[in-house]
Amino acid sequence: MADFQMNVYIKSEPSGEYSIGSISKEDLNGYGILGSKPYDERFELDVVNHSDIFHAYGVAVSIADDWGSILSIDLSHEDKAKIIESAVTKFFNLSEEYIAERGVHVLNNLDPGYYVIMTAPTKYSAEFEINTGEGDFDASLLKLVFTDFSFPKDVVDSYGPIRNCLLTDIEYNGDSERDGYIDSMVDRGYRREISVIEVLEDKTYKVVWTS
Repeated sequence: MADFQMNVYIKSEPSGEYSIGSISKEDLNGYGILGSKPYDERFELDVVNHSDIFHAYGVAVSIADDWGSILSIDLSHEDKAKIIESAVTKFFNLSEEYIAERGVHVLNNLDPGYYVIMTAPTKYSAEFEINTGEGDFDASLLKLVFTDFSFPKDVVDSYGPIRNCLLTDIEYNGDSERDGYIDSMVDRGYRREISVIEVLEDKTYKVVWTS
């Protein structure tokens, strides 16, 4: 019996790469972000080394959207229910809270210090095949993994406030199809948009630099 190939096609905007990481004041001085040194453009390349808190990459789609359109096969209502039931959504937020009496936002989940926020939004498409082995496609063996995140309200990129949900992995029968998914991605062009924030002792924060 021949193997069954499931075609996957996804396209959405804004998709892309998003990250948050800690950085020292000394490093910021060295790059010319703080202090009096000239700006060092290597910062825009090295920023990928500062993603120790959060990093996500993929096409924007969620279980709440018409995600069924990403599968180039006909799905019954029963199959759709199985896929929804097995889907996993990983949430990331910084527990941002607005203190009305003070008129400030606080970030409860970050310690005082400096943080780099990087976004590289674009329009992504991905098209690849999943080999489901002998026999027909079994919806109960498919797992979609989403990452839903929001960044500080005072930090925006070219698409505005940074809140998104990316499809970050697809599994079938316990095997990840992430490599085929990522390798097939085609972008419409992008640039890294970087912001540096300082979280103060009272958990309020301010944007100290943007690219």
